[in-house]
Amino acid sequence: LLAAKNAAAAAQLSRQLPQMRKRYLALVFGRFPERLEATGFLGHDPASPIRKKQRFYAEPPADGGKYQPAATLFTALRHGAEVSLIQAEPRTGRLHQIRASCQSLGYPLLGDKLYGPDERFYLKIKGDQLTPNDYERLKMSRQALHAAALSFFHPHTGCRLDLAAPPPADFTEAMRRYC
Repeated sequence: LLAAKNAAAAAQLSRQLPQMRKRYLALVFGRFPERLEATGFLGHDPASPIRKKQRFYAEPPADGGKYQPAATLFTALRHGAEVSLIQAEPRTGRLHQIRASCQSLGYPLLGDKLYGPDERFYLKIKGDQLTPNDYERLKMSRQALHAAALSFFHPHTGCRLDLAAPPPADFTEAMRRYC
């Protein structure tokens, strides 16, 4: 989350959004390829009963739907028996871009109820019906996505700022356990 102290700074930061560099860490199910450039489109997932769920498409379907360009560079950092630690660098800033892309590519995030291994987890959590077995299958109680770094130019001084945040304890513990 990036916040500005005043409207002028907010406007300047807003203009920088397309050039800001963002780096995320994620824990995903499966053995992720060494490097994957996911360039395509995000749009509604017609196969899902969940209205807000997005899907990544390499080419936009010819159904006349609304699709937004989306591009993310993924790099595998470590592998475990069932889980990979990956780095995601979004080139576009779409809502749910990393999560929807990973799920559509066959590598859902640990702990993700909407874009995880089974979207019924999302329907169950809405009704407060997730079981201990469900949490065991998810491997984490929250989605395993961490905003690790952000680079931008200070709105007043123009100096480049490179900010980094270490993963929280539960993420670090999951990395240790599964990778």
